[in-house]
Amino acid sequence: MYRNWKKLAALGLAVLIGCMMPMSTMLAAGQDVETVQDTEEDIVLDGEAADVVDISDDESVPEDEADLSKDDTQKDDADEDDGNIGDEAIVDEIDEAAADGDGGSEIIPEARRKAPARVAEDPQSVGAPVIVIKRQGQDKTQHTFGGEIEFEYVNSWAPLFDVSASQDGEDVTLFCYLEKVDKDGKVRNEEQIEKLGWGNGTTGPSPSVNTPVLNDGNYVLYVKAVGKDNQTTYAWAGGVVVDTEQPEVIGVEDGKTYSEDTVFQVKDDNLESVTINEQPAVPEADGSYKVVTNGTSCVIKAKDKADNSTSCSITILGEGPGEESDVISKNGTYSLKSGKAYQMTAGRWKLAGDKAVYQGGNTFYVGSDGDYTFIKY
Repeated sequence: MYRNWKKLAALGLAVLIGCMMPMSTMLAAGQDVETVQDTEEDIVLDGEAADVVDISDDESVPEDEADLSKDDTQKDDADEDDGNIGDEAIVDEIDEAAADGDGGSEIIPEARRKAPARVAEDPQSVGAPVIVIKRQGQDKTQHTFGGEIEFEYVNSWAPLFDVSASQDGEDVTLFCYLEKVDKDGKVRNEEQIEKLGWGNGTTGPSPSVNTPVLNDGNYVLYVKAVGKDNQTTYAWAGGVVVDTEQPEVIGVEDGKTYSEDTVFQVKDDNLESVTINEQPAVPEADGSYKVVTNGTSCVIKAKDKADNSTSCSITILGEGPGEESDVISKNGTYSLKSGKAYQMTAGRWKLAGDKAVYQGGNTFYVGSDGDYTFIKY
């Protein structure tokens, strides 16, 4: 629309000049209109430059006026459209005003100015009771529900957690729910937690409780705190595996003697490692272990994730003497007969069940037929 007004002004100027010029000059000017348009030269009046008039040969004033009328109609329609200014137009006007040093804030209509953004507030967290769950002095408080449970292991029934709550000095009622869970279980979601049987709570400005257990197992602690205006906070901690049992070695007994092909098992739900003579033991396909012979003894140690451990020391049999041999030459159990002479090879020997130590190289007899176990030092 701005450009059309310029055209109209230029056209009026040309008519005025034409009235002041001779007719021949008007005709010449009429013939040169196209030349002026093609060369795009400025028309000069009183030393000031005006925009070039862009009028084709077949254009007439009524047509221009019709265009202007059309533009005015479009403008009026736009102005009547809710009275709103487009965002891009507002930005352009602000930029132009800022460039002129006029600020720009006055351009935006009052109704269109945006209020500062508001930060959404969580009514559960703003001014609600604060729960703190600690174990052995470390903060274990969790507020994310419904996920996986990561377990840690303890070997005592001592209190698992110390729990407290507060709300800016106001009275708070604190509830605790210690739940026994499976190791593949998940943390309850908030809807499920709300439905727990919370029982009686502890009320005060800063209530606190501890949570001992009476049995081994896997546990998760859920906590609820209800404060002023019934504001409620939920939290949880865990999981914790309470394991007070030592690993059990099955198949051999401490202090006894066994053959080289003896196997044993270790029973423990949280088993971590098994060693034989301080070396890691590799289980067989069925989970059993085979003893290792070192000439004198085999020490088995088992440890679980809660740091419970057990140790078992056994003696491994050597090969017994042949039917015609009367010489005891290595560790093992021998079938001996009374009245027959036997001899131990050089060295120091001990007979299982007898505290005495015997010097090898001597002949000996047994008082009755039976199996006798010899250990060489």
